[in-house]
Amino acid sequence: MIPQENLIVARKDDDVRTVLGVMNEQRIEHLPIIDEGKVFALVSIADLVEAFVADIVNMMSSAFIKGKSPTLQGIPE
Repeated sequence: MIPQENLIVARKDDDVRTVLGVMNEQRIEHLPIIDEGKVFALVSIADLVEAFVADIVNMMSSAFIKGKSPTLQGIPE
């Protein structure tokens, strides 16, 4: 069993890009999401990439509907 102090986890309110960064940096494919000290979910890189792409599509669709030229400028770094 892995000692608790060595676990790599994310918090429920962490943003997708931050969690993806941690997973990439640590070379892990699945990460437990913690909320109030308990495991809330287990996410994979594929889950997060899907969510990130959906956010980009929604942002660009919203810009298009408002008559603006959709760009990637509003994507957080």
